[in-house]
Amino acid sequence: MLKKSQSLKGKRNFSCVLKSSRPAYFQVLKIWSCPSPSLKTQLKTQFGIMVSKKVSGKAVVRNRLKRQLKAVLHQALKKEGRNLNAKKVVLSFYQTPDLEKSFEIINKDIEQWLKKLS
Repeated sequence: MLKKSQSLKGKRNFSCVLKSSRPAYFQVLKIWSCPSPSLKTQLKTQFGIMVSKKVSGKAVVRNRLKRQLKAVLHQALKKEGRNLNAKKVVLSFYQTPDLEKSFEIINKDIEQWLKKLS
């Protein structure tokens, strides 16, 4: 799981990221990222995760997708061993993935995003 210091919280932070950057679209994820302007958070990249009711009306499914995305991010960041130059990142599902294969699909999207950043 991600550390508390790595999670983006608050409506103001989310809206700042969403307004100041353009999204990158992948198979099921839409990802916004912008440099962190705050001196306090310059050391760590912060992630915010959104799953709309349009993706699934059931909270159980939305929470499952959030947990899977957090696990994939944790693995990818641990594997890469880097800090992504202190960014604020918002990840959102814009399509409902097949729940049987959702972990693999999310993993593929995150790997593509990290390659795009390199």
